[in-house]
Amino acid sequence: MATRRRKRVLEDLNTAWLGLGAVLTLAALVAASTMLTSLHLGKTTYVAEFVQAAGIRPGDDVSIAGVPVGTVDDTSLAGDHVVVTMKIRPDVSLRSQTRAAIKLSTVLGARYVELKPAGDGPLADRRITLAHTMVPYDLQQVLQDSTNTFEPVNAEQFADSMQTVSKQLRGLPSILPDAMTNIEMLSQVITSRRGQIAELLRSTATVADILGRQQDDLKALIKQGHDLFGEIVARRDAVMRLLQAATNLVNTTHELTVGNSAQIDTLLTEIRQVTALIGNHDPLLRNLFQTMPIAMRNVANASGTGPFLDFALPGGLMVDSWMCAISGRAQQWNWPERYQYFKDCE
Repeated sequence: MATRRRKRVLEDLNTAWLGLGAVLTLAALVAASTMLTSLHLGKTTYVAEFVQAAGIRPGDDVSIAGVPVGTVDDTSLAGDHVVVTMKIRPDVSLRSQTRAAIKLSTVLGARYVELKPAGDGPLADRRITLAHTMVPYDLQQVLQDSTNTFEPVNAEQFADSMQTVSKQLRGLPSILPDAMTNIEMLSQVITSRRGQIAELLRSTATVADILGRQQDDLKALIKQGHDLFGEIVARRDAVMRLLQAATNLVNTTHELTVGNSAQIDTLLTEIRQVTALIGNHDPLLRNLFQTMPIAMRNVANASGTGPFLDFALPGGLMVDSWMCAISGRAQQWNWPERYQYFKDCE
């Protein structure tokens, strides 16, 4: 009869190949998950035109009223402006007058795109035009405003003013050159310690980054502090009574310790005398403590069985010799036989 072939089990396989297969499978799953995430499946693509990028980068958040609704997918240059591509959740609907703005989220320069939906009809081509976007700053606008500001300035009058200032400075005391010298020394110190200043700025940036990551905890801490102070204000009368009671306690303690210092000294002296007396009679106290438990145990045995005293007296209140003498008269006095104690006296 032919023997049946045993099925191969997991222990029969090569463990090295099994480990390699598990690693490859895990890597494939991670890669597939990363690819699916990068594809933004199920999200709607919107485009916004900005005058400049203002530091916005792919991966930055897109939010509405402070709630993240998507991320920045791409930034590209389109002529004289920048086009920002965004992936938005499908449940978010942007209308025709939707506005977009690039804003700072932290003091370290992290940015996000804020959307403000508005309008009635749908957003044409899912594109927010330049007229409905805003950046944190516009260098060209700043330069233009500076030019418009300095155009009305009269150069000749400005030169005359500077000459007048220089004439006035000639009559100043010698403290001004000393002040300028001190400023020069300060600048030299700053220059010589620029490495330390740079390290300080980096440390400050690290602290700011930590505070940015822990902003939820800081908000919770501030809220708890607000609740605590609110509770203190609500119980102001109780707090005032507590402070008054503490003040009275301090005053009373002061009177006891300072006003009655002589009595306290006398009390301490008497306490020292009592302890010295106890120390001098230590053998007597030690003997008393050793014999006291026996007496206490006898008292407990006599009174612990009920509302009476339990003890034994041999022969009652009379000793045996008295009882034998009395029982000798039992026949003479015709006592009943139960009183004739003389039988036990033989």
